[in-house]
Amino acid sequence: MTSENDVLESIDKLYDQLFSKERQIADYIRANPQEVIMMNVSQLAKASKTSEATVVRTCKHLGYQGYYQMRLVLSRDIGTKSNDADLNEEGDFVQRIFEHNIQNLRAIASRLSKKELLTCAYKLTHATAVHILAIGNTTPIALDLSFRLSRFGVQAFSSSISEYYLNNVSLGKETDVVIALSGSGTAKQVLQAVDIAKDIGMEIICITADKDSPLARISDHVLSSYEELPLFNESKEPLSHLACMAIGDALLYAIKIYLMDKDTHPNSNIKKRTDDMEMFLSSTKL
Repeated sequence: MTSENDVLESIDKLYDQLFSKERQIADYIRANPQEVIMMNVSQLAKASKTSEATVVRTCKHLGYQGYYQMRLVLSRDIGTKSNDADLNEEGDFVQRIFEHNIQNLRAIASRLSKKELLTCAYKLTHATAVHILAIGNTTPIALDLSFRLSRFGVQAFSSSISEYYLNNVSLGKETDVVIALSGSGTAKQVLQAVDIAKDIGMEIICITADKDSPLARISDHVLSSYEELPLFNESKEPLSHLACMAIGDALLYAIKIYLMDKDTHPNSNIKKRTDDMEMFLSSTKL
């Protein structure tokens, strides 16, 4: 069997060969294909009342390399019921797109706790170092957040190469802090680095869209980037990182609030140093 086979047809053909728990997952996929293509592996496991390992095993028994490939083929097979059908209508679609994003951001803001953000701000400003972890197309957000944190005097590190930050974390201290970025909360390299950090005793802050994901479960502070109405909602489409970026901004602003009294920062010379850096950077601009 190849990955090109129709998922629902594959389930029908191989259903009798599946074990009891695997049939439970297959039944859920058949009954809710539109929902499944929007789920990650942990969400499907929870919805079908099974385990992540059983979900992956079921997909392999159906002829796919894993859950991600099965979901991709299922998405191709059935398409999606677009949450944004009105965006395709004639008229000012640009206005509707921005209103759509505003609605998502307001929902995210309503779930964010001011107390939690300020707690994270305190942890970050008192950390000996901050390791920002991401993989794939989330990496540019991690690199940007790393630079912007450093402008507040926080020793922040990130890299587009996972081996680099895995090594960096393994050499870290108990007083370091990790910020892990993963929409699905299942990125292997990020989870590996977080496991290392936990063993050392570092505190973990994560930004993820799935509060029940493996990443969220092992983090000390979870900042949810879940969007109820994603602008791009097919697995093969370029998913938006607007929510993750907005939470990063909120985190940075919480640090700004915390540092308004410069005496609260562990480094009393930080304002002068950042001013000096801004003066240096000004020489590179017209």
